[in-house]
Amino acid sequence: MPAGTVKKKRGRPGDKIAQAFAAIGSKPTPVTELIAKYGVAEAVLRQGKRFDKTGLGKVTVKKLPVVVPASGARSKVLCAYRAA
Repeated sequence: MPAGTVKKKRGRPGDKIAQAFAAIGSKPTPVTELIAKYGVAEAVLRQGKRFDKTGLGKVTVKKLPVVVPASGARSKVLCAYRAA
C-alpha cells in the first residue's frame, strides 16, 4: 500500500446491527418490528453467531404461534428471542 493512502472501509456503516441485537430480550419480539425499527435484514437476525457481538446469550429466530387480539385467531409469526 503506497504511503499516504487510507484503506477503504468495508461493511455496513454505523451500529444498527448491534442496536438490533441489544434490543432482543428473553420475551419473543416479532422480527418485522426489529426490521422496521433498526433497518436490518431478516438474514442478519437469523445469523446471530456471525453478527451478534453483545455477548448476552444465543439469539433464536423462529415462527411461534401468536393469538391475534382483534379476532382471537392463532397464527404463526416469525419472532426473535434469547434463550434463558
